[in-house]
Amino acid sequence: MSFQFFITGTDTNIGKTYVCCALLDYFSNLNYKIIGAKPISAGNDLLDHIYVNQDVYQIKKLSNVEVNYSEINYYAFDQPIAPHIAAKKNNITIDFDIIKNNLSKLEKKADIILIEGAGGYHVPLDNKRTIADLITYLNIPIIFVAGIKLGCLNHTILSIEAIKRRKQKIFGWVANIVEHDMPHVNENIEYLNKIFDAPCLAILPYAENSNNDKIKNYFSCPSLK
Repeated sequence: MSFQFFITGTDTNIGKTYVCCALLDYFSNLNYKIIGAKPISAGNDLLDHIYVNQDVYQIKKLSNVEVNYSEINYYAFDQPIAPHIAAKKNNITIDFDIIKNNLSKLEKKADIILIEGAGGYHVPLDNKRTIADLITYLNIPIIFVAGIKLGCLNHTILSIEAIKRRKQKIFGWVANIVEHDMPHVNENIEYLNKIFDAPCLAILPYAENSNNDKIKNYFSCPSLK
C-alpha cells in the first residue's frame, strides 16, 4: 500500500517545491521509498543538457526511487505562464485520467508519493476546471503550504474554506515564512493554526537559500499507519 499527498498552497512562489523537497528528504531518512511528482509544469530551463522544469528537476533529484521525467511530469509547457493559457496555446486539454493513471503506476514503486500542484489551490487548468478539481478527482489528502507574508491570513482562510466546502481532507499544513522581517509572525501562525483541522507539520524560517539541506529537521509528521 502506498500513500499519496497533494501539495498545494495559497499562491505561487510560496515554497511548494521547497516543502515538497524537504518532505522527500524527511521521509527518505525514515527509510520510506518515496517519489515526488509534478503532473503539470510551466517554464523549462536547460538543466543537465535537457530542457526541464526547475521544480520537476529538483523533485526528481530528491526522490529515492529511480524514475524518468515522463513518469512524474505529464504536461510540461515551455513558457512560465498559467496552465490554462499554456494548454490553450498548445491546443492541449489537460486530461485528469492521464494524470491519475500515471500516478497509479508509481504506486507500485514507492511507499509515498508527493504530488505538487501548479500555482495556488484555485489556479485554472481550463475554462471550467482548477487545481481544486484535480484534487477532488484524485481523491487524496492535501498538504497545504501557507506562505507567511502580509496578506497570508486572508489567502489562507479563503483557501481553507474552499477546501472544506469540497470536503477534501487536509493531512497537515506547513507555515513557510517567505517575507523577511514580517511583523508579528508568531501571532499570524498561531491564528492560522486555530483554523486548520490538521496538524502543523513544520514552521520553516525565512531562508534566502532555498537549498537549505537542514530544512527537513523542522518537520514532524503524524504516523501514516
